[in-house]
Amino acid sequence: YLPNWVIDVRDEEHPMAVAQLPRPVPPPEAPYRDFCFKRGRFGAHNPPHLKAPGKPRQEFIAYSYFIAGLRCYDIGDLYKPEEVAYFIPPQGGDLKKFGSYDRTVDNVFIEWDRNVIWTATDTGLYALSCPNLGKPILDPMPVAEWSLEKLNEGAP
Repeated sequence: YLPNWVIDVRDEEHPMAVAQLPRPVPPPEAPYRDFCFKRGRFGAHNPPHLKAPGKPRQEFIAYSYFIAGLRCYDIGDLYKPEEVAYFIPPQGGDLKKFGSYDRTVDNVFIEWDRNVIWTATDTGLYALSCPNLGKPILDPMPVAEWSLEKLNEGAP
């Protein structure tokens, strides 16, 4: 496991590491006290994709952490990031049999305009919500704005 840093880039000429994201901790009912004992890959993998509908929120970030699941953080206070939600896909198998208990989260995609988090795992695709994003919007709607300017310019 390697820590993930919060970097203050308000002064683009002098970026500065100001804090670490909290290390993911297993839920109390887990049969291990640290994800390093779960067997499998443990560490931040993918942040949300930059090409997404809606405007990203500067105070919120989510990462896939393989065997530690999806982790959501409030980074509104750069100096005190806080884990506000997590999701670990349903587990199966036997922890003593290598590979049979391995249920990883590999990707995360946030629909900022809908307040929906999509995560891809070994066991399927999950649509999730987090109170920090607000109530999810599940009704059909067109994309009004993209996270990157001119992303789909000229597309129907």
